[in-house]
Amino acid sequence: MATKTGYLYCVYSKDGKINRYFNKFLVSYHSLKKTLPDCNVTLYTNIKFNNTYGINHIIYDKNIDERLICKAKGLLKTPYDKTIFLDVDIVIHRDIINDIFKVLDEFDFTCCYGNGNGPYRGTIYPDLNTGLVGVKNNEFTRQQINIWISKYSGGNDQRPFRNYVFMENKSKFHILPTYFMYRWAHYISYPTQAVLTHCHEMSKNDSTKIIIERWNSGEKC
Repeated sequence: MATKTGYLYCVYSKDGKINRYFNKFLVSYHSLKKTLPDCNVTLYTNIKFNNTYGINHIIYDKNIDERLICKAKGLLKTPYDKTIFLDVDIVIHRDIINDIFKVLDEFDFTCCYGNGNGPYRGTIYPDLNTGLVGVKNNEFTRQQINIWISKYSGGNDQRPFRNYVFMENKSKFHILPTYFMYRWAHYISYPTQAVLTHCHEMSKNDSTKIIIERWNSGEKC
């Protein structure tokens, strides 16, 4: 039997009714289905609604955690052997995202570096962005997700994920290429955080100008 694979979203509502996060989810969900019409999608939520959208599986939890860590709790409830979790403010552009399931044949976790504002910015191991996380469903990952939950004290969920899951189990992770997540924080800091410049002009400023000029001209790399 083929391994079950699917995508997971989590949406919390203060009053259990459809809200702006649910509407963002629909935009993301439709972009995913447009790109991968046959993919399986599960929604973990405390919202009751008429499923006219073709969502494959809905996990209703009236006691869903309102904090960001609800994504980790949702991953513990996933119906899939391999899961790709997505934040609701994500739009899918290419079907290569489905290749993450192949990555999970070799690794237990996969995600992207975040490089957000924080104590690890610009270091060899910056923060990890948990808006996209691939997880193989097994005893080890469930143990690590429970550690992630236990170390979460509110606010940013990415620091405990980095500090207590990734940093202790690097060999279990595959860090995805930067282009898997088009996010301003990944790119705005490149000039100031650059460790080396690899360009015939051998100048950081010249390289930056070339990038901007080629972007503005619409030239493809």
